[in-house]
Amino acid sequence: MSAKAPLKILLVRVSSMGDVLHNLPMVADIARHFPDAQIDWVVEEGYTSLVRLNARVGTIIPFALRRWRKSLGSKQTRAEIGAFFRTLRQQRYDYVFDTQGLLKTGIIMGAARLAPGGHKIGLANGSEGSGYEGVSRLFHSRSIALDPRTHLW
Repeated sequence: MSAKAPLKILLVRVSSMGDVLHNLPMVADIARHFPDAQIDWVVEEGYTSLVRLNARVGTIIPFALRRWRKSLGSKQTRAEIGAFFRTLRQQRYDYVFDTQGLLKTGIIMGAARLAPGGHKIGLANGSEGSGYEGVSRLFHSRSIALDPRTHLW
């Protein structure tokens, strides 16, 4: 009998600094329940050093939209975007979590590859004052509803 492979989990929370900080407890929760889990994270390149402080995060996949927007037409930028998506698709994940609920994070989630039986989980709605974009639900296989008055993180 072979040992079961550890779960592979991808977190998609790209910005801003406060949102990234508020997402860190999720890593601790996953690690507590699934100590062998491989936890990867897609984050805006400016926050990679912050995420790197958490030893439980394995691969950090930098997302450079803020920089790319300034030169979308350049060959170098297009090559970097292509490399980002190739890196993103190198793994098959059991779970992909979009905890931001934006179109850009939904697109990232949509591009991530799933292991057989895997799930893409995101928000069904936003909370008061959030920047939630309902179109992000197009990329989920499961959407989690929350009370709109809840402070999400």
